[in-house]
Amino acid sequence: MDEFIGCIEDASAVAVYKEGAAAEYKRGSAEFMAIMSAWHETIAGARPMPAFGVCIDSLTRQEKQSGVWIEFVFSETQSSNGMPFDKLLLKVSPEYRGINLCRYYENVYGGRCFYLDLGQGDMSDLNQTVAKLEKKEGGHA
Repeated sequence: MDEFIGCIEDASAVAVYKEGAAAEYKRGSAEFMAIMSAWHETIAGARPMPAFGVCIDSLTRQEKQSGVWIEFVFSETQSSNGMPFDKLLLKVSPEYRGINLCRYYENVYGGRCFYLDLGQGDMSDLNQTVAKLEKKEGGHA
């Protein structure tokens, strides 16, 4: 699969945002492992595709204040297809059949995104995993 998907394996943490409130789970934690497992299930059979748009920092930060989002955090800058990133952000919605990953680099969400077509799959497993974490955390993810 595409190079950027392999980079996700190197994430040092995963942040979960729910209605703007954040919880970060470090590599090795049970929560991190659960999210990564659901991620792998979600992208099984996925195909990288050209992104449909670009990420604009102010709009992305505003959008991130509502709904559920996951952000893969890296300890050092990663790069794929000549596009560097320190974090990759995605919105989680069970019915989504594609994933738009917004790049965060040099303290800004911006530029071309990465896109995965989930084919016959959707984000329901990932959504359920995040919901379980939220219950564990008392709804403060």
